[in-house]
Amino acid sequence: MVSKSATGSWKSLKAKVAADIDAMKAHAAQRKHEADVEIADDQAERQEETAAFSIDYAATSIELAKLAVLDAIVTRAHAEALKKS
Repeated sequence: MVSKSATGSWKSLKAKVAADIDAMKAHAAQRKHEADVEIADDQAERQEETAAFSIDYAATSIELAKLAVLDAIVTRAHAEALKKS
């Protein structure tokens, strides 16, 4: 028969191992959460950069369109001047 001392030690060891496993699981869950936060933050930053680029691209396109209108006006004026000469 196993002594009460040995039984008590065995129960203590099992409790310690269970507590250690729970602590490792909690630590792993915390690390996963931190990784998820970092990934989400990186994705948000990339989307913000894409948005900023898109705005810059659109603004440049508008400026190019203005220049195209001016080119068209000058070209039309030149064509009309040639018709009259």
